[in-house]
Amino acid sequence: MLAKFKSGLRTKTLAEGLVLGAIVAAISSAPLAAAADALVTIRFGHVQSTTTFPLNLAIQSGIFKKRGLNVIAKPYADFSPLYLGYRSGEIDMGSGGLGSIVDLNARGVPVKVIWGTSKMNNDILVRADSPIKDLGQLKGKKIGVLGGAASFSANMFMAVTHAFYDFDPRKDDKVQYGASALLASLLERGEIEAFVSNDPVTSIEIAKGKVHSIGEMGAIYAKHTGHHPTVGALSVTDRFAAEHPEAVSAFIGGWMEAAKVLTSDRKAWAEMSRLLLNIDNAKVVNLLWERLPVVWSYKWDDASVKGEISTLQFIGKYSGTGFLAKIPPGAFTTKFTPK
Repeated sequence: MLAKFKSGLRTKTLAEGLVLGAIVAAISSAPLAAAADALVTIRFGHVQSTTTFPLNLAIQSGIFKKRGLNVIAKPYADFSPLYLGYRSGEIDMGSGGLGSIVDLNARGVPVKVIWGTSKMNNDILVRADSPIKDLGQLKGKKIGVLGGAASFSANMFMAVTHAFYDFDPRKDDKVQYGASALLASLLERGEIEAFVSNDPVTSIEIAKGKVHSIGEMGAIYAKHTGHHPTVGALSVTDRFAAEHPEAVSAFIGGWMEAAKVLTSDRKAWAEMSRLLLNIDNAKVVNLLWERLPVVWSYKWDDASVKGEISTLQFIGKYSGTGFLAKIPPGAFTTKFTPK
């Protein structure tokens, strides 16, 4: 059955509604929702992914509404048009790449990072029968890199290999950029020997038993620096933050409540996987549940900001691309706390 979306959320059949009802019933009791005319409307931009599972659950279950919020999900096909949505004033808040939000701020767009949503989780995959055991053995190989040459993941990969393994894939390897699904097919056909991936493709490929991971970039960086970088973030426009500071904190609180439900409720996770990603393979769903909630961020403070700025500076130093030459401290704020 084809997935249908309305206001960014899939239209539910009766059966789906019953399942969701069971999920909602499991959520802890809370104060009654504010009257409809008292709700603060938030136009929230996002690109559908596992990272936005909390958004969808919080809207569908009424978690946001009980906090006095009318969250209107505005889905975008890719992050580039989402960031244009900030420039044009189409959205008040959103989820996207932390580095991209910082770059927008540096370019004069009045938007700030207010909370990290997910830590880096980019595995480097090789075929199950590959002799390659670690990143150091990628020198001189044909490799695939998620995204484009200017993406956060690509620049982080270049910086990690340069700083910790003493080679530059752009000079020493043959690099193919693209989406994870495309790179997975190239690996299967033997056209590349490894690729930088992300979920859900990583879990899908591992579940097939044809690939294995030789390392995850965030974990490698953390091993050398003590900090596992955050890649996904919630952001808000300066205008909306100034006009509705309590609503921003309430949104973070609703997001965190939904994230905790998804972390502990396997059925809720499976339902979001089916509704939003069209994934119902039990092995893949289990892998996603094991791999992803553990890299969601549950704390955001001055130490978090310091760590992310240090990571961005590391990428700028070692990627050699001029990545984020300017990192304004004002691109981050810790003034909003979950409520």
